Amino acid sequence: MMMRHRLFGVVLAVVPLLLLAGLLVQQVPVEAQTDANRPRKFAFLVGVKDYDNRQMGDLPNAERDITELAKELRAANYDEVIVLLSSGNAQLDGGRETNGNPFRGGTGTKDSVNATGENCRKAFEKLLARRLTKKDTLLIALAGHGMLTKPKPEAMDQEPYFVPKDGVLSDPESMIAINDWLDLLDKKGAGTNMILIDACRNDPDPSRGRPGGLDGNRVRLPKDPERDANSSGGTVVFFACSKGQKAYESDKANGGIENAPGGHGVFFHFVLKGIRGEAKNEKTQKVTWDRLVSYVKEGVDQDFETLVPNKTKHVPHSLGTLAGSAEVIAAPSLLPKGLPKTLAIKLSDTETLELVLVDPLAQPDRGEFLMGSSAENIALIKKKGWPVQDDETEHKVKLTKPYYLGKYEVTRGQFSTFLNAAGEKTEAEEGDGGYGWNDDKKTHEKDKKYTWKNPGYRQEDNHPVVLVSWNDSKKFTRWMAGRAQLQQVSAKLSGRKWEFGLPSEAQWEYANRSPIQTLFAHGDDEEELANYGNVSDGQFRDYLGAKRADWKGIQADDKYVFTSPVGSSHFRPNRFGIYDMTGNVWEWCEDYYGKYDDVLDRDNPIQSDKQLNEGRVLRGGAWGYGPEDCRVAFRGWFTPDGRVGFGFRVCLRLDE
Repeated sequence: MMMRHRLFGVVLAVVPLLLLAGLLVQQVPVEAQTDANRPRKFAFLVGVKDYDNRQMGDLPNAERDITELAKELRAANYDEVIVLLSSGNAQLDGGRETNGNPFRGGTGTKDSVNATGENCRKAFEKLLARRLTKKDTLLIALAGHGMLTKPKPEAMDQEPYFVPKDGVLSDPESMIAINDWLDLLDKKGAGTNMILIDACRNDPDPSRGRPGGLDGNRVRLPKDPERDANSSGGTVVFFACSKGQKAYESDKANGGIENAPGGHGVFFHFVLKGIRGEAKNEKTQKVTWDRLVSYVKEGVDQDFETLVPNKTKHVPHSLGTLAGSAEVIAAPSLLPKGLPKTLAIKLSDTETLELVLVDPLAQPDRGEFLMGSSAENIALIKKKGWPVQDDETEHKVKLTKPYYLGKYEVTRGQFSTFLNAAGEKTEAEEGDGGYGWNDDKKTHEKDKKYTWKNPGYRQEDNHPVVLVSWNDSKKFTRWMAGRAQLQQVSAKLSGRKWEFGLPSEAQWEYANRSPIQTLFAHGDDEEELANYGNVSDGQFRDYLGAKRADWKGIQADDKYVFTSPVGSSHFRPNRFGIYDMTGNVWEWCEDYYGKYDDVLDRDNPIQSDKQLNEGRVLRGGAWGYGPEDCRVAFRGWFTPDGRVGFGFRVCLRLDE
């Protein structure tokens, strides 16, 4: 009953800190093309939710507006996506430090990477130094405070400014002069420059008595007589509101993602919905600038009262026109018609299991991705001092069928409902127990007393069930199929054929992988794992006490020593809205474990033939495991009767 890669006991070693923990400027490379003259797409995004000057009000959703926009642009294969935030926490799923990072080699302190005025200007100038051409596209988005003020006391007119994190209202030089940036775009910008500005949610200086911040007033658009009149070139600006108005945020605004946590600015709510497909051209499947502007204006006009009751409606204001049809998104991520985004299977009066649709063909990669670890990944693993595994050979896989994956790991409450309803017991209960946690020894040990009811640490019904074998989890999925039939799931799926089971390795990795080949779902920074999943962290190190010298984990605190409740508000979901795929508990997969080379079918692969032994695959890492074991590509295995800190999430597969 042995398994490779030490899947029980605490993994104990020291993880080197990433030099630039909390990286905020993210540049996302895509696969290089041989044509040096191909059109390129760049994005420069700034979100400021809180300010050093506490007299300025916080804007709770400004960063979320920007990070969600960045996800969509990255998924649409923008060549470079640069993100600056005020929080000091990287919030993107994906992204990595590159040689183009304007802060590479810095101190790594919070002040060196967040959305200060100096950092914004430095990053913007660095981008323009890339020698953008008239074939290129640059999308700029600013979310935060804005204001009109005189650049100098003797100036006749006020100028528009965006207020960075450290902006001082009485000092225009500490802020971002919009017209100065427009002048730079005129000289060094791309052929198409599209700018989104929501900087009028409220005036940063209430004593001035104005209802709003920035609008299109006093903005000078560049005029370049040398632009090709037949191209889509030009500079256009789209403001969240018109002169004298105030823009609003709403907790009801979800950007088009059902049950998404938090909220958005009303303006960016419709921007996100538009680029996610609502503003697409049905024939070309593209979202162009003109269609996006029209969609946002119409959306705000029609739905403002629903999102923000009893407030004065703001009217988005666009400036400038383009000579042609400028493309914002080529292939928005659209859900197939006839399939609901989520499914809810009622298990009892108190327990419901939620599933989230993953439709590969609706994604920009059309379900084709590289599974395993790339050469770049392996080089980075070596650089971090982690062991290189020999079973992560990179290979191309294509998923052509939609599937539903558990939004959360199966909980104790759900598993208890199953056992009681089906009259079942786990293999640990019927046998000689499992591997539980000895608090005195601070390690796992085998004992008959350890079962899913008593793993050696405290759990509530909303925690993931543990000490369940692969065989136990398969019994649960068969029972789930019966529950789904009783609730007429087929009707909800438009009559498609389906089956319940565990996710295949390919389905699991696709659902948790960034569109680019990063080590983790969110990027390459292991310290950021504390924001996405429950892993071996600083709090676990402190708990170990005398054993801390042997500890292996991240320095950051993820708030939990042992398992955390599924879907904890402390952790962010991945790009599909699925929680806890990184850490918390190891998750069983459907496949036998073995070399990827032995899997003959590269389309929708499931290794259903025994390879090296009886071992079944485990994925995702767990609360007591270091970052190297929580990588997207990391593979573990155990015999199907294994009862350690293993849990699972269900998968509903569709035939077509």
